[in-house]
Amino acid sequence: MQKNILILVSTIIAFIAIYGIMQNDRFYRNTLGRIIAPYEQNENWEQKQPMTTYKKFSSQELVQWDAVHYYQISRYGYDTEKAGGDYIFAFFPLFPALIKILHLSPLAACILNFILFSISILMLCKLFSHSKKQFLDLSIYLTFPLLVVFLIPQNEALYMFVLTLAIYGFMKQKYGLFFAGMFLAALTRPSFVFLLTAFLCTEFFFMVKEKKILQTVKNTLLRILPLILGTVCVSLIHWYYHPSGVFIKFIGIQKNWGNHFELPHFLRDWSYEGFSINIGVLCLLFMPLLVLFCQIFLQQFSRKQNIAIFTSKNQQHYLFIFSIIYILGHTFFILFFSGGGLQGLFRFCLCNPFFIILLFSAFKYIEKIPLNYKIFSFATFSVFAVFILAVTPFSTYWHFTDCGLLLMIFAVGLWLFQDFYSRKWYKGCLYATLLFNIVWATFLFNTFITGRTLFL
Repeated sequence: MQKNILILVSTIIAFIAIYGIMQNDRFYRNTLGRIIAPYEQNENWEQKQPMTTYKKFSSQELVQWDAVHYYQISRYGYDTEKAGGDYIFAFFPLFPALIKILHLSPLAACILNFILFSISILMLCKLFSHSKKQFLDLSIYLTFPLLVVFLIPQNEALYMFVLTLAIYGFMKQKYGLFFAGMFLAALTRPSFVFLLTAFLCTEFFFMVKEKKILQTVKNTLLRILPLILGTVCVSLIHWYYHPSGVFIKFIGIQKNWGNHFELPHFLRDWSYEGFSINIGVLCLLFMPLLVLFCQIFLQQFSRKQNIAIFTSKNQQHYLFIFSIIYILGHTFFILFFSGGGLQGLFRFCLCNPFFIILLFSAFKYIEKIPLNYKIFSFATFSVFAVFILAVTPFSTYWHFTDCGLLLMIFAVGLWLFQDFYSRKWYKGCLYATLLFNIVWATFLFNTFITGRTLFL
């Protein structure tokens, strides 16, 4: 545990130090300035102005993009006149309430977010990682290009924390804690549809093999009840401020954002930074998970097998299947309800405890796979990701903003070949990737506070 805390503390110290150093114009120009070619985007996705040294900022300048709406709600509630439109109902009340109750400045909110993230990841290490592998598992997770999401004043860290509480309650069979965590999750983000669907699909997965229909119905009702009540609570809060129109306002608002079923036809994003990471998620997480789930599904329901590989009586088995379904569901939704717009994909798929559960527990299912097969599969998916990024019209030339994909490739490679952890070359690659990811996080953080592009 001490080593885990040390690496989290070291990571944030390194982040602060690197960001501070990059505020020096001379140092920046002789290091990152030589390789970075960022831009400000206009509506035609053309380059405009190059980025200069990292910006020195005040606490108030952290209020960018969605953070503006959270602070708006914390001050005025869901006042559509103050907000300038009813889009404000798309943002959920728990994080703004926390800001108001604790009188959090934007900088204080960032600090709290990292603390909540750290507590969550330590709890998940304790629950799902072997005691001898906790430091390695945590180090690998920190190499994925997601750190910046937990360092800005938005609700991802809070969402991860309350879901982690629910998972802890589930693992320890403490329904009260599970109920509270899921209820608070429904107050944090519009997670009702995805979590409820994942519960329904997971229960069906086990019911078909185990034939326990009444037990399945009971479990399903108990697990979705806090989500239903939490969503009703959000709707009542919204109704209090605007008692007209539909009761569940946030669904109607999101429909107005163009979320409707259509086949993906033009892969795109709000930024090149986010696009590169999202291509990595599609090719290196979604596609392998889809193959893995199909294989598990066929094995689970094979008539030649009398004993199921996974059983609902085992909490880790249940959460493993649930996590796969949750991430696949989010990806399918983004692919088929935005016409190819990938914005938010990596945030929804990587910045939640279910990805961590898979990261910590899935390796034992593949560690016996022959090395040459793992190398071939990894190389195939990686080359395919690079090919997609290179030929997609949205991003046809290479620059520093594509490093998110490289980090995804490095991180997945470190996870896939972690049985070489005792080798010096592996440790060198691990720590070099972690350092590179911290530099990437400072770059994204500077992009965020300057309001250049929305990479989330």
